[in-house]
Amino acid sequence: MSSRTAALIASLGLIGLLGYLTIAVMIDDGFTPLIALSLLIVGMLGFGVIGALTTPPEE
Repeated sequence: MSSRTAALIASLGLIGLLGYLTIAVMIDDGFTPLIALSLLIVGMLGFGVIGALTTPPEE
């Protein structure tokens, strides 16, 4: 495993944790505009990291 892959997997884990915490707050406090913004940001970050994981590195 390259260091690039390890860093991307660690980033994906952190994004997963942030998503879990956002959902936990949404369950406790209800859906608010800040929750929507948080979900949008976490989704965009996750989309980027998954895209980077599926694209091979340039030589």
